[in-house]
Amino acid sequence: MVQATLNGFEDILASGVAYQYVNLLSGQDYPLKNPTVIHAFLEANHPKQYMEFFSVQNEWQEAIPRLTRYHLVNFDIPWKFKIEEWINKVLPDRKIPKQWVAVGRSQWFTITLDAVRYIVDCLGKNPRLVRFFKFTWGVDEIIFQTILYNSPLKTTMVNENLRYIDWSEGKSSPKTLTMVDKETLGNCGKFFARKFNAEVDEEILNYLDAR
Repeated sequence: MVQATLNGFEDILASGVAYQYVNLLSGQDYPLKNPTVIHAFLEANHPKQYMEFFSVQNEWQEAIPRLTRYHLVNFDIPWKFKIEEWINKVLPDRKIPKQWVAVGRSQWFTITLDAVRYIVDCLGKNPRLVRFFKFTWGVDEIIFQTILYNSPLKTTMVNENLRYIDWSEGKSSPKTLTMVDKETLGNCGKFFARKFNAEVDEEILNYLDAR
């Protein structure tokens, strides 16, 4: 996920188009507002960054092991989870380079082109940071927020990702939204929502288009 996002960043920068914002969406996301409304909001609030960035140390402590332990999930090697278990018994806890403060939560964001450029440059110049994140579990929910939080762009960050996501079912992934949720979606004030599945309920997508 991180590499795919970075590939997108690099293509956007290489295009030479002076985009104001870059918006990360999945195939199960859908807009709740007319594009003109979204564009007007971003134009009025430029250059703010919209993403969730809760402190891992204080507000999102269940994520601490993601950073302190070695995770081999991104490596295609035999017995990797046994190796991972052994490594974590032998080696001390990992520490993020540069004494950075780790933040994150939801991976979905709407950020400026300057933020995109900063992220790409930062990772290109800091191989130790890249190595650290490669051994981090669920890094897509941490890496981009942490880079910006420890940068001069921190002052432009807003702890809001502009998306409606329903975790009320208590599962590892959010609720699939249907026509049952139409009133909530209409009143939530967000610009996007997830997740949707046309095979489960296509009517909600048609309803949102009409609305």
